[in-house]
Amino acid sequence: MNAAAGPSKNRMGPVMSCGSAMRFIGTRLPYLSASIPSKICSRPVPPVRKAVLVRPGATALTRTCGAFSRARPLVDKDTAEVFTFASQAEYDHFKFQRYMKRYLRTIASVDESVGRVLGYLDTEGLANNTLVIYTSDQGFFLGEHGWFDKRFMYEEAFQMPFVVRLPNQIRPGSVCDTLLSNVDFAPTFLDLAGVPVPSYMQGRSIRPLLQGQTPKDWPAVAYHRYWMHQDEYHNAYAHYGIRDERYKLIYWYNQGLGLPGTLPGGQAPEWELFDCRDDPLELFNRYQDPAYQTQVARMTQLLEAKMLEIGDDMLHRP
Repeated sequence: MNAAAGPSKNRMGPVMSCGSAMRFIGTRLPYLSASIPSKICSRPVPPVRKAVLVRPGATALTRTCGAFSRARPLVDKDTAEVFTFASQAEYDHFKFQRYMKRYLRTIASVDESVGRVLGYLDTEGLANNTLVIYTSDQGFFLGEHGWFDKRFMYEEAFQMPFVVRLPNQIRPGSVCDTLLSNVDFAPTFLDLAGVPVPSYMQGRSIRPLLQGQTPKDWPAVAYHRYWMHQDEYHNAYAHYGIRDERYKLIYWYNQGLGLPGTLPGGQAPEWELFDCRDDPLELFNRYQDPAYQTQVARMTQLLEAKMLEIGDDMLHRP
């Protein structure tokens, strides 16, 4: 979800195949905390001064003789309130505080709405045979690595919440840490509804996992591809990769391939390998590390096998 547009507007971004460690809780979906973390919002937003609107077409952020000025001040699109700032630091702090508080208010509203749905199901006696899933299209950066939004294959965006309630089939309090992808969602919904799963669908039903049984042939890998190279709003570079229970391999091919919404690219391609167990924050690229070359070769084989399976183009090959 993207809460940047306001506290009551949720906008879903493009769904991409990405991995998630699942957590099944069968009694009820846990409510998220509506409070604002102290480490994020420990300081009040600096006071801002109203200013008059400037002429259309004025230049944006400028610096003159080391002093900060804004020829086009921020204007609240809902209230028309105008904000100016005395320094870059004041401007940055205001933007981050405003963004985080709006995002967390949105999360709180989702939390309240989930509670209303669950309460209705309980009151009407529908809970035992009603499937309820709390999930998201992606994870989300909230300042980690200096980023916001999603799209990148790093853990903050790559992992998704997945909490399920179906009391007549899922043991309350059970937990499963097996990797799944969001392409598994649709086959799962159809399977649980007793509807045949079309052969053309990617992914597999996770019904066995929900019931505490992991098939021996379960693919414990998650594939990801982001193709919209340097799009207008996010400037994220195009890449693809794969993750298993411990390692993550990413190839930044950095090309738009002439697709709508992309820029041509041309930046040098780059590989990354992360040991997500020993380096959970993904700070150290091990791709060139001699100690990890066995894993580089193994993960490359897994990547190519998955790309062949789904018919994706291997841009890392000559």
